[in-house]
Amino acid sequence: MRVAPFAISAVCYFLFNAAMFAGLEAQAGFAAPRRGAEIAVFAGNYLAFAALSMLQFNLVANWLVICVLFLFEIKWAFRCPWRASLLCALLVSLVGLGANEFARSLCAIAFDVPQSAFSNDIGEEGNLKTVPVALGFLLGALLLCVQRRVLRHGETAVVYGNDRSRRFVLAMGVLGYLYLCSILLLYYVDVNALVVKVWALKASVSVFASLSLAFYYAYRTAAVIRRSEERRLLEREVAEREHEGDKLQDIVRRDELTGCCSRRFAEARIDELLGRGRPLSLAFVDVNDLKGVNDAGGHEDGDRYLTCVAA
Repeated sequence: MRVAPFAISAVCYFLFNAAMFAGLEAQAGFAAPRRGAEIAVFAGNYLAFAALSMLQFNLVANWLVICVLFLFEIKWAFRCPWRASLLCALLVSLVGLGANEFARSLCAIAFDVPQSAFSNDIGEEGNLKTVPVALGFLLGALLLCVQRRVLRHGETAVVYGNDRSRRFVLAMGVLGYLYLCSILLLYYVDVNALVVKVWALKASVSVFASLSLAFYYAYRTAAVIRRSEERRLLEREVAEREHEGDKLQDIVRRDELTGCCSRRFAEARIDELLGRGRPLSLAFVDVNDLKGVNDAGGHEDGDRYLTCVAA
C-alpha cells in the first residue's frame, strides 16, 4: 500500500473537514464547537474512510456509514438539536459524495479508464481511487467555501428554524443522496463507455442544482413565514400599547370616584370646540349640603352622595 496517496488524500480531507466546521458555525447559527472537536472529527472520519476502504466495503455502504458518523459527530461537536444535526449531516455528506462522484467521473474520462478503476477495492492492482478521492475532497471543500460566501445572511439558520422548510430540504436531500448512492453502482461495472461517465458526471451536477433550487425555495418560504410572524407580533404589540395608552388617557381624563370627565379634559374639550367655531353650552351643578353629609356620616357617605348625583 502506497503511503503518499493516502497522505495527500488526508490533507485534502482535512481541508474539507475544516470547511465543514467553518460553514456550520457561520451559517447554521450553532454555538462554537467543543475544544478539539474539529481534529477529533477529522481523525475519526478519515480513519473510518481508510478502514472501510481496506475492508473493501461497497461504496454505497461506505457513504451511508459516513453520513451516520457525521450525524453523531455534528450533534456532539456543536451540541445542536438532533433534527438540525440530521439535516447538516445529510447536506455535508451529499456535498462530499457529489464532489467525489464528479471527480471520479472526470478522472475516468481524462484517464480513459472504466469507473471500476475507482472502486473501493484498493487492493486491486491498478486501482486509482486515491487520485479522484483527493480531488473530490478538494472540490467539496471549495463548494463549502463558496456556499459560506454566498450564504452570508443567516439563510441556513432561517431554513433550520422553520419546520416545513427544514422537512422539505431534508426530503430533497434524502432523494438526492439516494440517487447519488445508486450512481455508485456504476463503479462496479467494467464498462469503459463515455456515455456512462458523462451520465455520472451529469448526476452530480443535477443533484447540486436541484438541491440549490430546493434550498432557495425553502429559504424564501421560511423568510416569508418569519416576516409574517414578526408582523403579527408587531401588530399585537402595537395593539397592546394602544390599549394601554387608551387606559392611561382614560385615567387622566376621568375622575376615579364618579367616572365623570376631569376639569382638565373639560377645558381641553372646550378649547377644541371653540377653536373649531362650534357652539356649546356650559352648565354648573351645585351639590346641596355636601359638607353636612360629610360631617354627619363621614366621607364614605359623602362619596356615595357624589356618585349618586353623578349617576
